[in-house]
Amino acid sequence: MAQELALAGPSKVVEDATSDIYGLLKQQISYVFKYQNYINDLKKQVQELRNKRQMVQKPVESAERQGEEIYELVTTWLNDVHEFTEEVAKSIIEDEDKANKGGCFKLASCPDLIQRYRLGKKAMKATINGADLLGKGNFSHVSYRPALQRTESMYVRGYEAFDSRMQVLQEIMDTLKDANVNMIGVYGMGGVGKTTLVRKVAWLARENKLFDEVAVAEVTQTPDYKKVQEKIAFDLGLEFGQEGEYQRGGLLRNRIKKEKNVLVIFDDIWTKVDLDAIGIPSRGADKQGKDDKVRRCVVLLTSRNLDVLKKDMKILKNIPVHPLSDGDSWNLFGKIVGD
Repeated sequence: MAQELALAGPSKVVEDATSDIYGLLKQQISYVFKYQNYINDLKKQVQELRNKRQMVQKPVESAERQGEEIYELVTTWLNDVHEFTEEVAKSIIEDEDKANKGGCFKLASCPDLIQRYRLGKKAMKATINGADLLGKGNFSHVSYRPALQRTESMYVRGYEAFDSRMQVLQEIMDTLKDANVNMIGVYGMGGVGKTTLVRKVAWLARENKLFDEVAVAEVTQTPDYKKVQEKIAFDLGLEFGQEGEYQRGGLLRNRIKKEKNVLVIFDDIWTKVDLDAIGIPSRGADKQGKDDKVRRCVVLLTSRNLDVLKKDMKILKNIPVHPLSDGDSWNLFGKIVGD
């Protein structure tokens, strides 16, 4: 820098310094004689900000009615705009109105130059801040859907901790912890309590953090793959648009692969279920990533027919659910009918 100044010579230095002083002086004088332009620009900007704030506020109110969360950046911007338009800018504009009503601004013989200077400077600086707010108010989205807060009642209804059921529950939970097992079958006659049991499994697996995500879908005798996909997607926090079955399957598959451990429960299957078409990754542990983490997707299916699980679904680990023991049956009967 010193070399540049030396090469430029003293005349260049003086010229630059003079130019800077002249520019600063010109700006200071403009506060006095152009204060009204600054005030008018500020008034125009206030209206623009109020209009833009309304355009953002309306979708915010709509999102809040839908139970969505508003981005903190949006909330901060709305508050900053309100403070600017209703406090900062409003104060400057009101001061200008009072000065005009006092009459001294209008008298050519004794204009209040100091007051003009102060108002012009405040208005100009406020306009700069207002322009910054206008530039920051372009939001493509103002809200997001919060993560579903899951409770035990969402998974389990009417579960009773019978002795005969606790043994089966424990066996299922122990099998889920076995890294070598990725397909589990649970079978038993209709009405024996398979659904209630596996829903309890789903809750415990999530509560005990055995899996990062747990999804449960009912298949029934006439399976509807679209409904099954939508239910799994809902449990995983995934939203579908107008995609077809194949596209939905791809989205589900990609979503599941993003988690380290996922448990997917298909309740009440009657025939073979095409897991690949639904969007369930192929069975088996899949080592991915530089840290060699094991990504595991475990599928648990319930059925009345053991052959469906063994022959059609090729499941090696199948756990039976027998009718309640006589003691458990009597206790349940007494609880229902009372004394």
